[in-house]
Amino acid sequence: KVITRKDLQTLEKEDKSRYDKYKPRDWKGVITFCGKTVPPTVKTEGPVAYLGFYSDEFQGFEGFKIFARAIDKEPTGEEDPNSADRKELFNCDFESGLCGMRQISQTQSKFRWLKNHDYTPSQATGPPYDRSMSGHYLYTEATEIRPGTKAKIFTPVFQIETDNQHRKEFGRQNPTFCLSFFYDMFGESMGSLKIYLHTEETHGMEDGKGILIWTRSGEQRSQTDLPWSTEAAIEFIPTSSFFIEFQGIRGIEYKSDMAIDEIILLQGKCPKCHLVEGLSQCGTKANECYPSELRCDGYSNIRL
Repeated sequence: KVITRKDLQTLEKEDKSRYDKYKPRDWKGVITFCGKTVPPTVKTEGPVAYLGFYSDEFQGFEGFKIFARAIDKEPTGEEDPNSADRKELFNCDFESGLCGMRQISQTQSKFRWLKNHDYTPSQATGPPYDRSMSGHYLYTEATEIRPGTKAKIFTPVFQIETDNQHRKEFGRQNPTFCLSFFYDMFGESMGSLKIYLHTEETHGMEDGKGILIWTRSGEQRSQTDLPWSTEAAIEFIPTSSFFIEFQGIRGIEYKSDMAIDEIILLQGKCPKCHLVEGLSQCGTKANECYPSELRCDGYSNIRL
C-alpha cells in the first residue's frame, strides 16, 4: 500500500543488518503513494535508492512486481559538439493521439497498431505499461490473427531542408537524419519488427516499396527484464522527401504482442550514437562513438 524512500544520508551511516527492522511509516521518505499512482521522478544524491512497501500477503494471486527505472543525465550542448546541428522534426509518445501517423483502412487489414496504457489482453506477452509508466503506447494484438500477417503504420511526410552552409561543411546536399524509439518484444512466439524508409523514388505503402533500414525478430526481452529496456537509433540519409513505416509481423502463436513508444525524428546525427548499428561507444559520453570494426583502448582513443 505504501512505497517510500528512506533518507539516504541517514541510512548509509547505519548498520545494514538492521534494515529489516524499519517499517515504511518510520522512514523519512520523500515520496508516498498508493495503488497504481505513479510518483514523480526522484533525484538521489548517490547511486542507491531504497523502497519500502506493505503487502496484504493474499495467497490467491501470483504475487506482485515493483518496477523502477534509473534515468541518466542527458548530454548537454557543451558535452555534445553535434547538438547545435540537430533539429527535432517529430516527437510522439501517443498521449495526444497518433501524432499524424496513419494506417491502411481497417477493411484492408484487421491487424493494426492499437493504443494502450496497461497490460495487453493476452497473457505472457506485451508490456504492462508505457515507457513513462503512466501514459500510452502502440502495440499489435496477435490474438486471432494469422501468422505472418503485417500491421503497418506510417509517419507524416518530411521535407529535406538544405542550405549553402550545410553543403559547404558536409560536402553533400542531403543531411543525416536520426530516428529513435523504444520497443518491447516480449513473448515466446514473437514475430518481427521492421522499419522502412519511403522516399519519392520508392513512395507507396505496398510491400517492397520502401528501403529496410532496421529489423528485429524473435523475443528481445525475458520475463525478468524491465519492460521498455531496449531503445533503437537509426541514422540515414534520404535522397528526397520521405516518411517512415513501422511494420509489425505476427509470430507463429498468439504470444507475439510487440509495442513501440516515444518515437523521435531529428535532423542531424543521433545523440546516443552507440545505439546505432555499426557504432560502439568509446569513453564515457553517449556521443563518443567509433566504427565497431575498430577497437577502443578503454578510455577515449580508438585504434585498428
